[in-house]
Formats: sequence, C-alpha cells, structure tokens
Amino acid sequence: MPLDFGIIDQVMFKLLMVATVAVFIGDLIANMISFENRFMNAVVLAVIAAVAVLLFGVFVDERAISDLAMPALIVAVLGFIVGYLGNMIAFGNRFINALVTAIVFAVLSGVGFYISTL
Repeated sequence: MPLDFGIIDQVMFKLLMVATVAVFIGDLIANMISFENRFMNAVVLAVIAAVAVLLFGVFVDERAISDLAMPALIVAVLGFIVGYLGNMIAFGNRFINALVTAIVFAVLSGVGFYISTL
C-alpha cells in the first residue's frame, strides 16, 4: 500500500527541499568568503542566512525590518549551528562541505517537522 501524504505534508516537503537548496547555495557562498576557519565559516553562513531573511521579508513580503528581527535572529542561530555541524563533519572540500551542511539541515529539519506532527 503506497504512503498517503496529505497536502500539508507535500507542501512542507517542498518547502524543506527549497530551504535545503538555499542552505547549500548559502554555504557555498560562505565557503568562498571564508574557508580557512570552521567557526568563521559558520558565522558567515549565519550572516548570509539572516540577510536573506531580511531581504526576502522586506522586498517580497513587504514587512518592516522591525517585524523581521526575531525571525532573522532565529535563522542566523540555526544557520550557525547547521554550518558548524557541517564543518565538523566535512571540511576538506568546499563543495562537499556545502553538500554535507545541506544534508545536515535537511535531516534536522525533517526530524523537527516529524516531531512537531506527533
């Protein structure tokens, strides 16, 4: 019997895939800016993630920056954690590092989504 996913599950899965690709691209950019130090690489990814949230919120969603401060901070902290974990697992190659960081993000986000639906 095939798995029956509801519309909410399908939408969340698609959002997770888009976010995973965004994390991959963000980490590739962070690797190009700062690849010598694992900590600084994670900090750069956190800054890129926070700036992306602010830009998206201001220009696409047309929100005030004051409304976006908390979401940007949360995304920056999560970006730092995911970036640092990805850097600890694979740090030799920029592409592989970004791929591992995106996989770590997808797994942690998927587990978080699964736990939140229980």
